[in-house]
Amino acid sequence: MVTRGSAKRRGDGEDDGRYLARFNADRPGVYRLNVEARRGTTTLGQAAASLLVGGADVEMSDPRLNIQVLQRLAFASGGRMIANGGESALLDTLRARVPAARLAVTRDLWHNVWSFAAIAGLLGAEWILRRRWGLR
Repeated sequence: MVTRGSAKRRGDGEDDGRYLARFNADRPGVYRLNVEARRGTTTLGQAAASLLVGGADVEMSDPRLNIQVLQRLAFASGGRMIANGGESALLDTLRARVPAARLAVTRDLWHNVWSFAAIAGLLGAEWILRRRWGLR
């Protein structure tokens, strides 16, 4: 959507060079605002900005660290929160969890030498018994 318009001088001349423009967005979304100042046909300057209309995100409106929420999230997910500067505690925790992670690895039964040997032995035994009993 492209809208062109003019701006009116703000106030009664106290703020020379400041202008006020109104824009009514008909839909929520991100709008790109491009402003160009002209005197006659001469361009004096340009500026650009992005503007979010509608749909406010709480995380974007207050992006400060919320320790209580992080602690509740860590507790609910079975983890723990490590304070700023606790890199050594993080490394120790990760190293302590490695054996548990290795035990959690699952492998298919048939991806094993012993499984292959057992299957080959059973098939061989069946073949030998069929030959001995006269079955083909």
